[in-house]
Amino acid sequence: MNISVSASARNTFFSANASSDFTDAYSFSSDSITWMVSLNAKYGEREIFNERIKTDYAPLLKEPVELANRCGDEIVSLESRSATVAAIFTASNFRESRERALNVNLTAETGAGLGWDGRFSSSYRNFVKTASAGGRADVDVWLIGGDGTKKVGALIRDFSDIDEVSRVLSDQIQTLNFYTAKATSFKTTSLKRYGWKGEQLAVSRIDSSLEDYYSLYKDAKALKQRAYEIISSDSSGRVRLSSSQRDSMRGLLMSSDLVMQRLIDAAEACRKDATKCVASTTFELPVASWPKLDPVGRMTLQSNHTKCRAAAVIAIPEVKFYCDQVATFQVIGRWADVVSVEAIDRDGTSFPVTLGPPVGLPALYAQAKRESNDTISEAEFCELTIGEWCEDVASAAKRGWSAKSVALSAKFGSTDNASEGLRRTLSAIFRTQGGDSEVRAVFMQ
Repeated sequence: MNISVSASARNTFFSANASSDFTDAYSFSSDSITWMVSLNAKYGEREIFNERIKTDYAPLLKEPVELANRCGDEIVSLESRSATVAAIFTASNFRESRERALNVNLTAETGAGLGWDGRFSSSYRNFVKTASAGGRADVDVWLIGGDGTKKVGALIRDFSDIDEVSRVLSDQIQTLNFYTAKATSFKTTSLKRYGWKGEQLAVSRIDSSLEDYYSLYKDAKALKQRAYEIISSDSSGRVRLSSSQRDSMRGLLMSSDLVMQRLIDAAEACRKDATKCVASTTFELPVASWPKLDPVGRMTLQSNHTKCRAAAVIAIPEVKFYCDQVATFQVIGRWADVVSVEAIDRDGTSFPVTLGPPVGLPALYAQAKRESNDTISEAEFCELTIGEWCEDVASAAKRGWSAKSVALSAKFGSTDNASEGLRRTLSAIFRTQGGDSEVRAVFMQ
C-alpha cells in the first residue's frame, strides 16, 4: 500500500479507464489548480486457466475477421485487483503570477507506514496555503474499486495537514479486500493460442488518436460552457462585465466551439481511415483570461496569537488550560459589495469574526514596492492581490478594491499553556448584496 501526492494545472491525473462520473466532475482551466493525495492498495492477482472457447464461437476461429469484429483478437489471462482512494483538492482563481511562486510539480510518495517526514509536511502545508490564498478551495474524496467509482463522505478538517489527509484515506481503503475489490488491470494473450488464423488488428493508432481528441474536446467544451455562463450572468445582471471583458468571453465562446467542431471532423475521419488520424498537437485550445467576478481577492494570514490560562476548576483531566486564539487575515475585496462575513468549520461550528477599517490599494502597492525593491509592477500587483489584470492600481481602487483585516476568534481547552492554537480549515463565507456568497478556505494555525 502506498500513498502519493501530485499537483497539476491540467488534466494529467485521470486515465482513460476512469469512469465518466469521475473524470467529468473536474474541468481544468487556466485559473485553477488541482492537487491530489491518493492511496493505492494492491490485493493480488487472479490467473485465468483451463479456459474454453464457447461452442457457439468455436467455428469463428477459422473466420478471423468476423471473430475479431465480434470479440477482439485477444483474451484476458490474468487480472490484478487493487483499489485507490483519492482526495482531490481544487483551488479556484489561481493566477499565473502565483504559479511562479508555487512549485506546481509537487510530488512525493511514501510506503505502507503512511509516514511523512517533517520537511515534506511543512512543504505541503505551505503549498496548500499558497495554492488557496487567492480563491476557494474544495475537496472531494473518491473511492475507485469495490462497487466501482464513487464519491465518499470522508471528513478532512485541515486540508493542509498531510498526515490527517493520509489517515482519512487509510480509513477508507480498509473497507476493501481481495474479494470486494475490482479488477483494475489485465494481462492478455492472443487468440492464436486457440488456433486463430488471423493477424493482429492495427487499431492502436485509431484508439489512441480518438482518446486524445476526446480529451481535448472535453477541455474545449469546459471553456465554452464557462464562457457561456459568464455571458449569461452578465446579461441577467448578476455580474458586471466591461465591454472588453464581454467581447473576450464572446470570442472565447466562438473559438472553443470552432475547436470542438474541428475535433469532431478529425475523429470521424480517423475512425474510418487510420492514415487520416492527425496528431492531437494539430489542435490548439484558446487561451482564456477569465474576468474576476467574485468580490474577494487575496487572503493572507498576518498574525496568529494564542493565550492560555489555568482552569479554575479541572472538570476534565485532559483540559487544564483554557485558551483564546485570534488569527488575523488581510483580505483584499470589493468591500462595498460584501454585506457580511461568517466563518464555520466542517462541523458547522461558527467562529466570531471582527472586521477592521479599510486600507486603500495605493498604500498596499507602495508597501509591496518597498518589499520587492521596486521590482513589482502595478499589473503584477493587481494579479497578486485582486486576481485580475489592471492597467494601474488607481483604476482597481476606483472599481472598489481595498483591504480589510478579518480576525477569526476561537476558544478551546488544552493540556498545557504552550499551545500553538487550533490547526483547522475553516470556511470564510462572504455574503454579497445580490444574495450570492463566496466561500474561501482559511487555515487557523
